[in-house]
Amino acid sequence: MRVVTAIVAVVVGLVVMIFFRTAGMKTADLGSVIFQAVGWMSLFVALFSGLFLTADCLSAEKREGTIGFLFLTDLRGYDVVAGKLLSHSLRAVYGLLAIFPVLAIALLMGGVSGLQFWQTNIALVNALVCSLVAGVFISSINRDGQKALAWTFLVLLLFVGAGPLAEQAWDKVPQFSLTSPIYLFAITGAPKSDFWLGLVVCQCIAWTMFAAAAILLPRNWQGSDRPRAEAKGSFGMFWKYGSARRQSALRRRLIERNPIEWIICRERWQALWIWAIALVGALLALWMAWTSRKGDWMTMGLMIWGNVGGLLKLFIYFWVASQATKFFVEGKRTGFIELLLATPLHERDIIRGHWRAFLRLFLAPLLLIATLDVGVTVLQRMEMRNVMASSNVAAAQNAKAIARNNQKSRTTNGVTVNQSTNTTTVTVGGSGTMVNGWSEWFMALSSLAGAVTYLANVIAVSWFGAWMGMTSKDSGMAILKTLLFTVAIPWFCISFVTGILSVLYIFPIFYKYKNAPNAQSSFPMWFPLISVGVTTVLSLGKDAFFIVWSRRKLHRSLREEATKAWAPIVIKPPPIPRALVAAGT
Repeated sequence: MRVVTAIVAVVVGLVVMIFFRTAGMKTADLGSVIFQAVGWMSLFVALFSGLFLTADCLSAEKREGTIGFLFLTDLRGYDVVAGKLLSHSLRAVYGLLAIFPVLAIALLMGGVSGLQFWQTNIALVNALVCSLVAGVFISSINRDGQKALAWTFLVLLLFVGAGPLAEQAWDKVPQFSLTSPIYLFAITGAPKSDFWLGLVVCQCIAWTMFAAAAILLPRNWQGSDRPRAEAKGSFGMFWKYGSARRQSALRRRLIERNPIEWIICRERWQALWIWAIALVGALLALWMAWTSRKGDWMTMGLMIWGNVGGLLKLFIYFWVASQATKFFVEGKRTGFIELLLATPLHERDIIRGHWRAFLRLFLAPLLLIATLDVGVTVLQRMEMRNVMASSNVAAAQNAKAIARNNQKSRTTNGVTVNQSTNTTTVTVGGSGTMVNGWSEWFMALSSLAGAVTYLANVIAVSWFGAWMGMTSKDSGMAILKTLLFTVAIPWFCISFVTGILSVLYIFPIFYKYKNAPNAQSSFPMWFPLISVGVTTVLSLGKDAFFIVWSRRKLHRSLREEATKAWAPIVIKPPPIPRALVAAGT
């Protein structure tokens, strides 16, 4: 883990250095840029470590029925919680220690102070501790692994964003941001900041959750260790499986077609979370469409949709990955898939049932979310056009007023007026290229390309997550590997390739022909078009590779991986006494 993390940090630093050095940045400024890039990457890795390492550490013990044996000994609640926290956090701690020398190299390059370096390291350790403790706390009060992961994700989002949002909503108490590990990282190196106060506040919150986990675990392990019989008409049964009529109709419809599809689709709460996200996105889009009529779109709507929409998409990636890996991780751990393969079901039936269940559960809400994304982009473009058109009309009226007073051509505040007999031509800062037909076509194509890329990413996550579920021991590592290989690493590589192509080829062409007619006005259009095209082609190619590769691996190696669930029993013969060996020789 130390070696892999150090290699990733070095590669990220080299990529950032090559990109900005190619763009013409001075060597003296590269140290600060590399330090910020590696630091923010390490921060997000530290914040999400608890989600994949500790969110299921205690709930897995509850499901397997082994947590009770620990309390038959003289162990206390804090012993069990502290032991689980330390054992599951070793990999993250070793990885974080491997990043510190890379940050020190950026310190030696210049542009970074010693205070900023040490405070950054402390802020990274603080974020890691907060994330790991939050995962242990949620795991201590949950039994289901998927629910523990989902609640840990929500708790981390509140831990990170609740304080800054509360501070923006209520200006009278500016100390709310001190509860956020991201805010603590952002103020590192500032001469007069509340860094140490924020560190104390974050650690107090983290260790309060640790104490709560140590107190609650000995008191709730019995009720959670023995699954409670749910009443037939209880709300929990209705939320999880739906009504009795819905269950019987679903069984009649799916059991004959594919029993795997029926097994996965029985629990409807998996899709209800995605539908809830889609509903939140729809309400947000309607609110922005309503506020755009009052002229508030450009100031508030774009910022809210950019932040909230990004978080919703991130949660969807995480939830799809968790559901894609759940069936295979649990089935392999319990031996259920091996039993299925002993029936007349074939490997292709299991894989086909898993894919059909994914489409049945998630296709409709995902299409709705993609449509909302395109719709918001169209509304954004319409509002920008209205704002720019109104500004052009005002500029034209002003130009006519100037023309009446001065019967000659002049330029005032970026507005050029050519007065002839009865014709007035107005050009405002080159904005004509932003309101022409090509610009609207570009916005439509870019939004459509973004929606198609998003859906392709989700499909790739589902297929690759299924294979990671077959080859991983626990759901946390399966989800981590799925998101890392299909979303995080490709996004970084595609962004780097697109940026390098822009710096090496597109910008030199522009500067070569910058004196040509209409070069300045056409460049803002075809540069984003090329960038979006390259990004879309690379993203779709990446998704196609993961889908084809994962599908082929599942069809070829599903039975072989299922048999690895049970470790082979190796009986070693007892050693032969030396006296017998000597007598035999």
